[in-house]
Amino acid sequence: GCDFHLNFENVQSALENPGKFTINHRNFLLVEFPDIQIPLGIDGVFSEFLNRGIVPVITHPERNELLMQRIPQLARWMESGCLLQITALSLLGGFGPPALKHAWNLMDRRMAHVVASDAHDPVRRHPRLDEARTEVARRAGTENAELLFELNPRAVIAGRAAEIQPMAEPRRRRFSFWR
Repeated sequence: GCDFHLNFENVQSALENPGKFTINHRNFLLVEFPDIQIPLGIDGVFSEFLNRGIVPVITHPERNELLMQRIPQLARWMESGCLLQITALSLLGGFGPPALKHAWNLMDRRMAHVVASDAHDPVRRHPRLDEARTEVARRAGTENAELLFELNPRAVIAGRAAEIQPMAEPRRRRFSFWR
């Protein structure tokens, strides 16, 4: 799979031949929004994809200011069956303070299904996930780190939509004065 750019021709082509664009030729489609607009009719496009078994995975929403101004719309898309994928480097500040803040805002709201590398090169946008996983485990719990970095990505690759879960409320440690 690759970031799917939303335009009329791509949408028509994906509806006709989904395996050409989806991850592992299954049913998950990485969708990248343009920075300058939210396409008109996107709700209908997402509905059509979902009706045909194509699950939109909205990539790096934390790096798109327009999407971050529309958190309720992101939540509605999630409720309809879309997934959200956060970029690992965003969780570490690698895309600057706004993306860092937005990424953790989405994580705190339990609006993440997958954390991915968005790797473009071996240095600046590298494929390593270990540092981000450690930070997610520290801040959101090891169960959520496993969910976002292993279980959900494994289900996406295998095309198993029913197994995908959003983040859970992390378990808080209880302290006892009687130990």
